[in-house]
This record gives sequence, C-alpha cells and structure tokens, in this order.
Amino acid sequence: MNKILCNSSNRSVYAYSKNYKEFVYLPKDFEIAIDSSTLKESSDDYYARKSKFLEEKGFFDTVKHDFTDTYPSQSILYNLANLRSFVIEVTDGCNMACKYCGYRDLYDNYDERHNKKLSFNVVKSFIDYLKDLWNSPYNISYNNTITVSFYGGEPLTNMKLIRETIDYLESLNLPTITFRYNMTTNAYLLKECMDYLVEKDFSLLISLDGNRKNNSYRVLKNDKETFDVVVKNVKLLQETYPEFFESNVRFNSVLHNRNSSEEVIDYIQTTFGKVPNVALLNTNGVAKEKEEEFKKMFMTEVFVERDYSSCEDIDSDMLLADSKITLYNSFLSAFLSDTYTAYPDLFEEDNLPYVPTGTCQPFSRKIFLTVNGKILPCERVGQLFSLGTVTEEKVDIDFEYVSNFYANKYKKIIKRCSQCVLWKNCGLCVFYLKKKENGEEYCDRFLPYTKASAYMGEMLSFFENTPWIYKRILEDLSVY
Repeated sequence: MNKILCNSSNRSVYAYSKNYKEFVYLPKDFEIAIDSSTLKESSDDYYARKSKFLEEKGFFDTVKHDFTDTYPSQSILYNLANLRSFVIEVTDGCNMACKYCGYRDLYDNYDERHNKKLSFNVVKSFIDYLKDLWNSPYNISYNNTITVSFYGGEPLTNMKLIRETIDYLESLNLPTITFRYNMTTNAYLLKECMDYLVEKDFSLLISLDGNRKNNSYRVLKNDKETFDVVVKNVKLLQETYPEFFESNVRFNSVLHNRNSSEEVIDYIQTTFGKVPNVALLNTNGVAKEKEEEFKKMFMTEVFVERDYSSCEDIDSDMLLADSKITLYNSFLSAFLSDTYTAYPDLFEEDNLPYVPTGTCQPFSRKIFLTVNGKILPCERVGQLFSLGTVTEEKVDIDFEYVSNFYANKYKKIIKRCSQCVLWKNCGLCVFYLKKKENGEEYCDRFLPYTKASAYMGEMLSFFENTPWIYKRILEDLSVY
C-alpha cells in the first residue's frame, strides 16, 4: 500500500487517493494515525478508526492504469470524418526573415523552402476527399464547425489561393458543417487584405514581439526593421473595424533574449488593448551546429512572477497569459474526480486503456497539408513525419500505416509513462521526445511517484494561498 502524503508551504498535510482521485486534509492526530505502521486498536481513538475505515474502503489502494500503444486505424478514419481543424500551408515563402523562424537556419527538420505557392487543384483534391468522409456514416458530428487555417510562410502573400479555397468550400453547401477561418500573420501586408478578412470574419493571430527593441528579430530579408509598418497596419485595422478588432484579433509573441514577458504584455496591452500569448522558442528540430546560437537566444521565463494573493480582479485574458495557470488547471483536471474539460468527459469510463503521453491522437484535433502536398498531424510536427500525400489526382492516406507509425512511437515510452505521476496531465507530444547521443528517445519530464508528494504539495500550496484562482479556473476559465 503506497500512501501519498503531501505538505503545503503552510504546513497543512493532505492524503491523496489515486483510487478515488481526492485529497483529504489531515489534522495532526489524523496524520499520525495514517502514517503509523500499526494502527491503535482503541475504540476511542477516532482518527485511528477513521484511518482504518479509509484503508478498508480502498482509499490508499494503488490503482494500476491500463496503458496501450494501440490506436485503431478505424478510429483514425472517424477522427478525419469528424475533423475540427484543417490547416493549409498556402506558401513556404515569406516577405520577412525572422531570425528565430522555424523554417530558417536554426532548424533542420523541415523541407527545403523554395518560395513555392500551393496549387488550388491540390487543395481541391483534398477537400473533395474530405467531403466524401463528411457525407459518410463515419461523420457522427452534429452541426460540426470546422476551422480552416491558412498558414505559411506568410499566408497573405498567397491571397489568391485563400480566396479560391473559401469560394470552393462555401459552394459545397454542406448543411451540417459550418466553416470558420483563421490565420497567423506578420501583418506586413495587412492593409491591402483587411477588407476581405473582415468580410469573411477571420480570426487573426498577429505576430508581434513587443516594442521596437523587443521586435528587432522580426526583419525583412534585407535586415530592415518591420516594426513601424506592422504597428501602422494593425492600428489601421483597429480604427477602421473596431468591433472586428475587439472580437477577432489576438496577438502572439515569441520570448527571446531581446524581450521579456512583462515588456511584451505591457506594450501590446497599452498600444492595442490586448493581452498577447507569450510562447517559448520552438525547441524541436534545432540544428546541431546551431545549438549554441539557439541557447543564447532561448529564454525560459514565460511570465513575470505575480503575487496573485492581491489580484482577484485581474482580467481573465491576463490570467490566461500566465502559462502557470495552464499547469494549475491541468493539475486539477488530472487529480480531482469532479472536474471535466469537455462534455464527453461525463461519459468517459475510468478504466479505459490509456494512450501514453499528451500527444493528440492522429487527426482528432487537426490535419495539416503542406505546400509540398504532405499530410502531417499538425503544423508543429517536423515535416519528416509525413502521414500521407495529396496530389491533384488523389489523396493517399494509409490508415493502417498511420496506426502502426504511432504505435511504434508509443512503444518506446509506454513503460516510463506507466510509472509517471503526470500520466494523466502530460503535456508532452511524442514527436518532441528528446534523444540521447546514441539516438535513443527519452522523456525529460518524467516524474516518478517517489516525487509525487513534493509535486502535489507545490500545487496545493498555490491554491491554499489563492483560493479565488481555484474558483476562477473551475468556473470561469477555459484553458486548453
């Protein structure tokens, strides 16, 4: 019997039940009774009797979770038929040359870039393939909304394809499917395209790293700064279409050695009234010869330390900008029995086999079509992991191959996952596993159960000190 007792920074002690997914606060005498190897037999010893009661009811039982490395090919087909997000790389060309770009010198896990534009006939071929699945019995979604994302390079450099794609999608007249559109853009060409983007109700994610100095890695190919043009364009959009800007525009900032989260958030909130998402530099696929340069640029601080004990009125967007809130939300979802992140979770059985890591199951959230016609699970996965191809003539996806491909990935990590405290709230994608010098893949986030008490104590300390955040996460915030 493996009892998990954890201490908060306020010297509170809790017992955790893996069986019931509950924490029980322990007064001192209760802690002594539970921690004793031999329980007192006195019928007058309340806490001894209570401890014995918990043991008899299986509170401290070790639960063995059933892990599987198998994800059936039939499930992958269902995922595709009920697709939620379709990402199209409309071009591999870009009008900018950001120093940390995932498709430049720092990285080596992408196809060579040739300033190529994707053909509409390739996109049409894939849409026709998906349309057949959407109209098949495999589609069990009711009034499904599919987000079509246009990706680059810089997508605004291929507006012709974007217009053709949207025209074709809207000509299909699919009664049970609604299409929504979004785009990540550097906004350098925004002035010429903004009327159409507003007309089609695009959701825009604008890349901006803060003030002029903060943004200085984002340059043109001749090293000329882009800051003035981008800020002017975004201000024009805000002034011309204020309601659209308020509801449809967000900002994304990359953290590096020329900015800080505090500077970035202060500038964008002051200038545009928005709180940006602040992301770390991508650590996947860094070229070996560029590792030292990458280390100089890479920063791990995501958000300035904040004293949340006096911030109960903080705006939800600001709260969500702190990546730690995502971690605390993940903890609650994984370790409590009465939290649900989505409606289907209400019907999920606890004893279902669990696929290891936090990897999205193939096509369950999105599918990514590259400018070269490759099919990938998402735009964050290296382009060496192709799961199929699209040409003007046909779409080639072997669902059995995809199933086996993922199974081979999971086999390498499944034993470690089954021994990890974070098995249910793992945020690691299997495509991002680290490699040892001999090529063996490993997880650098592994947390054995011998360290569970310290981890849980840290989480509980935060909620003890900021109970209002516990309430906000459960009732107000959607954290994905």
